[in-house]
Amino acid sequence: MQYTSHITNPERLKFMTALATDVFGPNGLLVEDWERGFVASFRASSRPSLWFIGGRLESTDKLWRKYGLEINLPFPPPLAAPQDRTIKADVDGCEFIVMDRSRWPAQHPCNEPATKVNSRGFRYCDTHGEQAQKAMARRGGRMELRTYLPKKIV
Repeated sequence: MQYTSHITNPERLKFMTALATDVFGPNGLLVEDWERGFVASFRASSRPSLWFIGGRLESTDKLWRKYGLEINLPFPPPLAAPQDRTIKADVDGCEFIVMDRSRWPAQHPCNEPATKVNSRGFRYCDTHGEQAQKAMARRGGRMELRTYLPKKIV
């Protein structure tokens, strides 16, 4: 399994250098035995910029969360979650995703008035309902569509 984080290795290098300086300096920071050994192995590395592999990433981040404020290097906040920019179908519109007329990779729901609905509540217009049923049959499956009753009364 690959470890993923919003923190870069140069940022970790900066933290570990500051932590090692503080732990092994005069009146150094008191840490647990395994943490002291971990920091000592970082200090002993001949190539500290390449030291962050495997479980060391997670352990470094764990130490950073624990001791970052004590050495005036707080753990970076997570990046803002990407906003959902998908266009939603109207309340009674077809939810089948179609390509924009310009063939640019802009996809959006059909939004024609829905007349059919599948067992999971996905709404279709007549045209796209037939297309979806044919596509499902080609894959060896079967999809039942029933009549959709609009929620909005015009």
